[in-house]
Formats: sequence, structure tokens, C-alpha cells
Amino acid sequence: TKAPEGYKAVELKVEVNVVANEVVKQEVLNEKVKEKITGQVEITKIDANDTDKKLEGAVFEILKDGIKIDTLTSDKNGKATSKKLEPGDYVLKEVQAPEGYNLSDKGIEFTISNEKVEVIKLQITNEKETGKGPEKPGGETETPGGETETPGGETETPGGETETPGGETETP
Repeated sequence: TKAPEGYKAVELKVEVNVVANEVVKQEVLNEKVKEKITGQVEITKIDANDTDKKLEGAVFEILKDGIKIDTLTSDKNGKATSKKLEPGDYVLKEVQAPEGYNLSDKGIEFTISNEKVEVIKLQITNEKETGKGPEKPGGETETPGGETETPGGETETPGGETETPGGETETP
């Protein structure tokens, strides 16, 4: 026979002597199987300056003793949930920031308890990137046809003429 669900089967033989027209009682004790305790981490990725703005595309690694255990990517709601994790200490590290945001270089430490099944909820913010945008006027610009123009400088066309503004024109 087998043990009830959640219990370990007894591994010893139980002998019962059956006598006609009598009730025989035999008590058998089963050991309850301990539930394996695990936990998870659930992140919500948000804009540091607008906490209502959820960020998609942030990629995190979960490390235990320096070894990658899981990889998470935030969805359109800014959420990502890990697989089930054994009890212990972990580090959550951002390895790719959402587009247009700075990568966080801080690891976030968390612990999965061995006392109860739990989901640890973390809210993580990102700052928008600054200083990135269209190139400023006066910088070098590449144009189709292989010419390079620098305002106030020289214009060169391979196999053509070189002209210096306010100067002479030379033909090779």
C-alpha cells in the first residue's frame, strides 16, 4: 500500500494475525513529509522621477555565492518574478538598463528564509540618461558621397578640388 499524500510510507513490514469473526486493529504511524521551503523575488522597475512610469526591458541576474542562478527581464508593467529559490542569501544585479536609462551598478542583497515560503517584493528605480541627444552644431558631420564637412574648415571630395574659404582653389 502507499502512504497518504504528504506522508512518507513506512518501510517496515507489519504482520497482522486475522481470526475469523474478530476485528483486528493495527496502528501504523506515518511520518509527515516536510514541505520544501522556497521563495521568490518579484521586482517592479520604475522611473526614479515618475514613480507611476513602469519600465520595460530591464535585465537582472540573481547571484548566489557569485554564481548566476536566474535571469529576469521586466515586462511592460515593469514586473519580473524569479523562479523558485532555495533558502539562502542572494544578490540581484542589473545587467541591462531599460532603453534611455542609466544602468544601476549597485547589487541588491536579499535573503530567502528557511522558515516559510515567501515572495520578496522589491521596487527598483532608474534615472534617465542625460547628455545624449542629437549632435551639437559645429561638430563634424558625415555626408553621403564620401565628403566630410567641418563648418569654417576645409571641404574635401576624393579626386576633386580642395577649397579653403577665402583662399585659392587648387586642382590636383
